[in-house]
Amino acid sequence: MDPEPIGQGAYGVVYKAIEIDTGELRAVKEFEKKKIKNYTRFINEVTALRTLDHPNVIKLFELFEEEKKLFLVQEYCSGGELFDQILEQDHFNEKYAAEIFAQILK
Repeated sequence: MDPEPIGQGAYGVVYKAIEIDTGELRAVKEFEKKKIKNYTRFINEVTALRTLDHPNVIKLFELFEEEKKLFLVQEYCSGGELFDQILEQDHFNEKYAAEIFAQILK
């Protein structure tokens, strides 16, 4: 049985996974290599992301590579996307928008 995707974008699919050693939830992004326009730049950005540790940046734990695909293992965040919240609510009140904007600036 194939895992069920929890998201999809232009470059690939995202799955929910459990880290065996810790039991923690993870998000695994699967990319098709042929869709990555500048592979060297992509790998450089992934390498830089692995060094970041900030509460407002999703943590990247691992990169796995197969012949035709790449897999990024990241921190799992269940809150959804900001864009979807904006569409759903039509607009945010000033206080909530300020809180979101402050998080973005951090």
